[in-house]
Amino acid sequence: MIRGLLVLFAAAALGPTLQAQSADPCGASRSVDTRTKPGTYPTGDAVDVYRAALDLLYIDGARRPSVLVVLDTVEPGGDGPCPVACSRVWLHKSRIDTSAILAFAHRGPKRPRIAKFAYRIPIVLVSSDDLNRMRRDGDRYIAENHLPNNLPDLPEQLAFARRFPGAWGYMQFSKVGFSTAHTQALVQIAQWCGGSVCSSREILFLKRIGKSWRVIERIPDFSAALEEKGNLRYRGPAGRIPTESEIVGDTSSRAVIRLESKDAAAVYRAVLDSLYHFQGSAPRMVVLTDRVRNPDDSLPVPRTRLDSGLLQKYRFLGSVRAKPDRAFTYRLPVKILLGDSLSRLENLPPPIDDQTGMSPSPWFGFRKSFPGAWGMVGFSRVAFNLPHTQAMVYSHHECGQYCGNGDTWVLERKGERWRVVERIPRPEHSLWEPGFFPLRYVGIDAKPQAYHHRRAYAVFMNAVTNRPLPFLKLSARRNSTEHQLYTADSVGRVDLGAIPFTGIVGLKAGCPDQSQPDSLYVLEFLFSPGPDTTLSTQIDFRQCFRTSEPHRLTGAQAFISPTEARFVFPRLPASDYWDLPERQTRPGTTDYFWMVQWRNADPHANGPIELWLSANQKPKGTEIHSFEELISGRPLDVMFECQTCDEPAVYADPREDHQSVTARIDTGRIVFSLRGRRVVNSVFPKVPKSVTFFRMVRHTPAGKPTSLEIEESQSVVVNCRSSDSTAASRRRCDLPTNPQDTTLKIDSTAPRRLKVVALSYDGASLMRNLDVRVLSEDLRNSTVSASTGQSGDFSVLQAPRDSIAIEALCPGNRRDQTDTSGKLALYLAPGRDTTVQLLVDERRCPAISRRK
Repeated sequence: MIRGLLVLFAAAALGPTLQAQSADPCGASRSVDTRTKPGTYPTGDAVDVYRAALDLLYIDGARRPSVLVVLDTVEPGGDGPCPVACSRVWLHKSRIDTSAILAFAHRGPKRPRIAKFAYRIPIVLVSSDDLNRMRRDGDRYIAENHLPNNLPDLPEQLAFARRFPGAWGYMQFSKVGFSTAHTQALVQIAQWCGGSVCSSREILFLKRIGKSWRVIERIPDFSAALEEKGNLRYRGPAGRIPTESEIVGDTSSRAVIRLESKDAAAVYRAVLDSLYHFQGSAPRMVVLTDRVRNPDDSLPVPRTRLDSGLLQKYRFLGSVRAKPDRAFTYRLPVKILLGDSLSRLENLPPPIDDQTGMSPSPWFGFRKSFPGAWGMVGFSRVAFNLPHTQAMVYSHHECGQYCGNGDTWVLERKGERWRVVERIPRPEHSLWEPGFFPLRYVGIDAKPQAYHHRRAYAVFMNAVTNRPLPFLKLSARRNSTEHQLYTADSVGRVDLGAIPFTGIVGLKAGCPDQSQPDSLYVLEFLFSPGPDTTLSTQIDFRQCFRTSEPHRLTGAQAFISPTEARFVFPRLPASDYWDLPERQTRPGTTDYFWMVQWRNADPHANGPIELWLSANQKPKGTEIHSFEELISGRPLDVMFECQTCDEPAVYADPREDHQSVTARIDTGRIVFSLRGRRVVNSVFPKVPKSVTFFRMVRHTPAGKPTSLEIEESQSVVVNCRSSDSTAASRRRCDLPTNPQDTTLKIDSTAPRRLKVVALSYDGASLMRNLDVRVLSEDLRNSTVSASTGQSGDFSVLQAPRDSIAIEALCPGNRRDQTDTSGKLALYLAPGRDTTVQLLVDERRCPAISRRK
């Protein structure tokens, strides 16, 4: 029965090999056994051979099982050497005496009982009936405790662990084959530590050195080391087939045999020193685990020159998980978390400050249970060369569901100190979750300062002048809830402080004109770990500008008759078009547009909607100094609305007769003309009640993506004639508008209080202590002088139905001089008190312009 059990788990790994062996012609010779009589075993030198084998497998300094469980009968043997010619050659590396090979091959089918022999660890003998009884006990224990029985060897594992809690598994000996001189020996050892997931069978080659026996070579027959449960330990060979045999003893050297457990612990410490040292920081504790994700790639060939056989030994042991040793010590506190205990951490809720909407995860519980740890790390068994001067080991650090890195380490020993000489990265999962910090990804490719709470700074510049904005007031909102106020320093710099790993901050700057408390969204910064950073952002305060009045043009007129249509734009000095300071200081392209728009009576009709005239000045070309030069040769286009475009768009009628549709200059005004009944009727099948005049100047400096635009408009009643005598008569043809708030009655004769806020041309600041004058067209006292004072604004009372001009005087000018840095023309209709903005550009002042 016992032989059947061992053959069963051997066949699971080497079924085809066993089948070929059973057909071997040498099988018949093994039925003859002339060297052993029936009775008990071992006797004589076989006892010492058994002890030497047990020393190799189970004695490692103070690390040893508390009891050895041995099957009470001898196994006749499995695959191994044949006493006659065989189809398969038995491979090994040592020089083995032929007589020892023949003696081992002639073991025969007899199965003597094991006699108890003295050993430093207590030995317990079990029978095949004991094993069957333990399996039944395991089935009963699983059923009574309602445990999942989803593993083939689970009943035996549970029952064995309950009966022998200090054992690492059980084993079975074969008979020993000795050389004629009894100086060499071969013995087979079969070990069970979990069945199909943990078991082995190997042949040991031993030599007698003086009065002692020493194991020289381990020759694998098969092995399985997928998983260790509880106290069960894999103690089999570091290979699967005879070609992967391992030399473990050196008869020519007198060096003291080094303890594997001691050197393995030193190797693990050296790896932890490297793995858990990240840019000068280290965790507060180390968590060891048996949960190791084995690499799914092939190992690159190490650059380090390795002893013969070490790489082959690592290829096996690198996938064998090492159970954490509770006696392991390190310079940091060490905790142990076994893989089957990780699920209990899912029931630990995240802290209140971690309610980030993340799905339930055991890593919240891990962080709470192991504060200061960077994750947990599992190791493979360490592979050593024979003198223990080189070692290889695999580690897997886990820091989240999709966070972890595996590494193969090559180490060398100088004296008693092990040091890492090569780190070979294996497949990693670098999706680190900042919400789990201080857990962190520590792969070799981890970015520098990846877990540094960076300090963030922001520098704010004026988008128009490209100069810093000193002492700027800002309000910040972090993660949609936290509010904070900042003030920039003298160079426009704001210290946002140490930022968290995750989140977002948004900053707003108030508009200088706070008569209506507007603000601009000036910065949005997504938090992330890394080095300290400085953000530079430009603020365009021109977005704060508000159109003071809907009608900035004055004096436009529209006439449409059956045979002629005539549209007259207001008179405007040419200097307002091409003497732009931006054009003087920042050469570029200046575009000019004049438009007349109207609504179709039938919204579904696809008729014309506007007249459009455009012109421009290029950075390089002939300078233009008059309207006549500017629009000479420019066509006046009749525009239609595109009905099939995704975005609103217009297009010109390509069939238009530009001899009948023209633009010209008449007494300093631009006039659009349509002549002829056919042309007028095609453009205006029905005469509109009103039209809107637009004029716009756009200047784009060379090489700059942004541009400056000035736009003005006026809507007038068609075929309305006005007198030029007073402002009121000039505005008589303006399209009437209703006040926004009609709930309060407006006195049409009461004067309006006009508040004027003076702003710099870039919109960034109030113009304080600025001298201004207000010019009235109708009042007898036509000029009023004022100052914006420290508040940057002033107020005046003006009668309604009056056109006024507000002018900002250049510094140092007398108030009767004409040099101005800003102008605003208004028509005051009846209404409530209002606030307007006066834009001031001191570059228009001759003295300042010369200094610059």
